[in-house]
Amino acid sequence: MTNAIKYAVELGELGELEEDPFAAVQWTAPKVAETVDPEVVVNSHQARELLAAVAYVGGYERAWGRRQVAFFATVYYGGLRPAEAVGLLRANCTLPDEGWGLLRLRKPRPTVGTRWTGTGEVHDRRGLKNRAVEETRPVPVPPGTRGDSP
Repeated sequence: MTNAIKYAVELGELGELEEDPFAAVQWTAPKVAETVDPEVVVNSHQARELLAAVAYVGGYERAWGRRQVAFFATVYYGGLRPAEAVGLLRANCTLPDEGWGLLRLRKPRPTVGTRWTGTGEVHDRRGLKNRAVEETRPVPVPPGTRGDSP
């Protein structure tokens, strides 16, 4: 809408708009708390309990629970967005037996639905949020988060 108003002002010589009617409106964004409220963030004990619980979902043969453990562990320990965790490949993970690991995020896979992807897939293919299309984001993960057991 802003561009349409500016364009109409540019065409002002033709009688569309002589000036921007919104120019006098002053608005500033409200201040946002810079700190995270610890009461709304999962703590380490809750995270371990969550990972142990989801490991049992769906039975061993279907591996649904093990995939959920991997998903939630990367979201919690790496601080990933859900779409980044879905798009993470094993080849982009360096998880040593000891010391810090590294996740190299490349292509998130946000769920948008088959009607909106243009390819018929559930997940859209796009670049990382607020980064160039081919840019990667390295994410360090703390020791002891290999995920061999919940």
